Amino acid sequence: MRKFVLFLTIASLALQSCSKEETIAPKDYTTYTVEANMNDANGKLIPKLDPATRQPMTDGDGNVIMENQYFYSVQYLFNLNNEDLAGVVNSSADYANFVLPVNPESELVENTVADGDWQIALTQYTTEIPYESEGVTMYMEYPTVGALINTQANITVAHIEDTNFETVSLSDAKTAAYSSNVDAIGYEWKVYNRSTNTYNVTEDNYFLVKIADDEIYKLRFLDYYNTQAETGHITFQFQLLQ
Repeated sequence: MRKFVLFLTIASLALQSCSKEETIAPKDYTTYTVEANMNDANGKLIPKLDPATRQPMTDGDGNVIMENQYFYSVQYLFNLNNEDLAGVVNSSADYANFVLPVNPESELVENTVADGDWQIALTQYTTEIPYESEGVTMYMEYPTVGALINTQANITVAHIEDTNFETVSLSDAKTAAYSSNVDAIGYEWKVYNRSTNTYNVTEDNYFLVKIADDEIYKLRFLDYYNTQAETGHITFQFQLLQ
């Protein structure tokens, strides 16, 4: 009888221990607004361009003049359960050079992989834009700034428009159509305004980022400039849906 009582006591203590260890932290439904500064004076060396012709400048001996890239030289690989961003400058060995060819016969080598535990990459990357020339589809190499998803982490994204960002719910998100394309967010959440030579963030243009069936975030971009009107300061907002 004593052995049986002792067994029940040990079992009870074990259950209490497991219960403490398996305590689930409450979910964070805070709406976070984050500004990512994409610029750094320590960027990689690139040819210095003539402001008038946008062609590489040369010195008296015909050598191309190089300078550190400042604009769009920083990338952020981050998770949506953490509003803290840690940037990597493109002069660092840890910087991931993302390349997304579009032309089936492209000479560009695709690279959509980066080390680490991340869900979204906010970065400059190289892709291609199709255009027509004398009835033939051509492709132009195009460096751009946007957001890519980590396809190795099974992240998927749905694009929604003309919807009230504030009222999107988890039940709404569960019926959306999701894509696993690495550029499902991409760069077209902003539009270049030729009359002002600036980028405008498209209004009522949002994204749903699915981490798991019951873990879906809503995300939107708010600005491409800081209060001093300097480009490369991307402000975005996200929240876990409930």
